Amino acid sequence: MLQYCVEDIAKQAYDVNIAKGMSFKEAKAIQYMRREKLVKEADVICATCIGCSAGFLAKFPFQCVLIDEASQAHELSCLVPVMHGCQQLVLVGDHCQLPPVICCDVAAREGLNISLFDRLVR
Repeated sequence: MLQYCVEDIAKQAYDVNIAKGMSFKEAKAIQYMRREKLVKEADVICATCIGCSAGFLAKFPFQCVLIDEASQAHELSCLVPVMHGCQQLVLVGDHCQLPPVICCDVAAREGLNISLFDRLVR
């Protein structure tokens, strides 16, 4: 899988540039541009729901979002990628399987133990 990982591909470019004697700052700038180009050119980006809004991916819109095991994902975490320009949402899962894991009793009592998938089914 590492051969498809944006971070790994960009790191290879960084390592090559450092080996060529490029400064740390220049190599980092090229690494960042390489990573940005790869994401812009990608047809599909795989990330966690929370990960798609953290760091580098936060500035990219996601027109179509597919969430696998959506019946086990917290409702709030599912909303994170949806807020990035989502025009089409696909939730894959089985609402008769395990619900999201909530360790906080207060959060569970407040309804955070219900997945977006389950809420839509109801």
